[in-house]
Formats: sequence, structure tokens, C-alpha cells
Amino acid sequence: MKIFAFLLAFTCPLVFISQVYQGNPLKKITITEKAAGCAPATTSTLMNLNNVGALMHTAGNLWQVPGQNFSQYEVPKNSGIMALFTSALWLGGTDINGQLKLAALRYRSGQDYWPGPLSNQTANIDASECLKYDKHYVTVQDEIREFVGWFDAGEDDAINGTQNQDKFFL
Repeated sequence: MKIFAFLLAFTCPLVFISQVYQGNPLKKITITEKAAGCAPATTSTLMNLNNVGALMHTAGNLWQVPGQNFSQYEVPKNSGIMALFTSALWLGGTDINGQLKLAALRYRSGQDYWPGPLSNQTANIDASECLKYDKHYVTVQDEIREFVGWFDAGEDDAINGTQNQDKFFL
């Protein structure tokens, strides 16, 4: 009881002598339209690999049912044990001017990921094109090895004047 009275005696005066914040008021943030009017990414895929069940979304958030606080990162799968709650994809780098560019989500706040490619000339895309790409693509290691072989054959063809890329990868 003495400790409580002691803390009360020293903290109450701080409330009465504290100052009101005199800094700049918060600036209103204006959200600009992104992705040429495309709808936000909505596809979810449950991955079942290596005894792990993990929910992934094309919008960049991972392991959480959208709009709910239910984890979907289960180890071992079908056990009901959710090992992790949530995560998000963060991609960053610098442009040719050294300017940092970052696409990141934080607990599903905001929208940094939009499905679909951009055109080479104007960096635009239309809404119907976005819908075609709002999905996950499965790639296996053999496809990656084949692509690396095709790419290397093209480089060798350019150096040696051969046609191995066309000959072996058609």
C-alpha cells in the first residue's frame, strides 16, 4: 500500500504539469489510384509441401485467412498446430538513380502488389489483363533447369554462331 501511495504521489503531478502537443497537425494522406483501375489481388493458394501447410495470397500476405485472424501455417500439416501467425512479402531494391523502391505489406494494411505485367513503353495495364494474372504459378525444378539450359544455349549460339538453342529447345 505504501508503494502505491508513493507512485500515486509522484505520477499525479506529472498529469497536471504536462504540456499539450504544439507541433504540426497530422497531414492528410491522399491515396492515389494505382494499377490502372485493376482490382486488388484476391487469389489464395494452400501449399502442402514438406509436411507443411501454408496459405499464400497473390496480394503479398502469407499464412493468414484474409479478413480474419486465423493462422494457416501448419506444421506438421493436418496436426492443427499453427507454427507461425502471419507474414508478408517485402521486395526492395534501387533503380538506376540509386533511389530505393520497396513493395511491402504490414499486416495486410495497404495494397502494394497488383497482378499482371506492365507494358514496356508506358508501364500501363488494363483491368481485364490484371484478372488473367491473379493466380499462383507452379514451377518445378526441372522447368528451371530447362530454362537455364535454353538461356545458356542462346548465349553460346551468339558467341559461336551456332543454332543449338533452336535445335534442342523447340
